[in-house]
Amino acid sequence: MNVMFISDSCGQHDALMLPWGNMIIHAGNITRNGTRSEVVDFLQWFAHLNYQHKIFIAGTDDHFFEKEPKAVRRLIPAGVIYLEESGVEIGGLKIWGSPYNSYNHGSAFGKTEEKIVGHWEKIPDDSNMLVIHSPAYGVLDKNAKGEHEGSKDLLRKLVKVEPRYFICGHRQSTHGYEYRYGIHFINASVTNDEFKITHKPVFQWYP
Repeated sequence: MNVMFISDSCGQHDALMLPWGNMIIHAGNITRNGTRSEVVDFLQWFAHLNYQHKIFIAGTDDHFFEKEPKAVRRLIPAGVIYLEESGVEIGGLKIWGSPYNSYNHGSAFGKTEEKIVGHWEKIPDDSNMLVIHSPAYGVLDKNAKGEHEGSKDLLRKLVKVEPRYFICGHRQSTHGYEYRYGIHFINASVTNDEFKITHKPVFQWYP
């Protein structure tokens, strides 16, 4: 199965050049300002992509998902899967998605370091792929100043669960791939710190 990963399109999804694939996964920040109209525009675009499986989560900028959860559920088109601390199994691949983060500076789904631990504990131990908007500490998580911004508690959970893949976004300056702790880490951000599309989608074959 050919899986395409993107994140942080920030309302610029129409400008993306997407290669062919069986599955596409968006790791959050689908909007720039978190409005309902941006969400509707993204969902219409996402639903019409030529992929058999289309999965996404929300991110730190996607406030509409946190403020209006019932409205969000009504907007999700047929054939699109939205994960919010929930999972789906496709072809034997167990995927878990979560928008929660510990940035806590007005971000959507932001929690304190003390409270975020409970959200990471909800991650099932048999997960094959985790799609979490925020990165884990020390892996593809540096900000523009070179400082690590990822969650240490999330990293501990990853080492315990040992999923085959961990997909994140948020830190646009560290787009890329690393293999550590027996896990394929992917930061799928397609925009840079100036919110310009500068990175290509990341794709992997599974299994």
